Amino acid sequence: MATKIDQIGYNNRDELINEIGLRLADGMVDVELDRDHYDVAINKAIAKYRQLSSGSVEEAVIFIQTQAGVTKYTLPDEVIEKTRERYVAAYEQLTGQKFD
Repeated sequence: MATKIDQIGYNNRDELINEIGLRLADGMVDVELDRDHYDVAINKAIAKYRQLSSGSVEEAVIFIQTQAGVTKYTLPDEVIEKTRERYVAAYEQLTGQKFD
């Protein structure tokens, strides 16, 4: 099962498997892993990476005109609604449950 993984610096899965073998000192010690073992490890690592990256930070910036003596400001309804949408989507994606 070939997966294109050049986004992380490898042109193909075989290059990644070769590096994993080298990191395990294959050739200096007897590493008794076959292709299925490497594939499982790579698939698990990619799944974990995707899981963690789905919860990554999203940032946006708005500018508020401040005034002397004013300590409370109200965000525009659009900003509040967009922020709520992001939190609800993240909650549902991370928990697998609908937000009520």
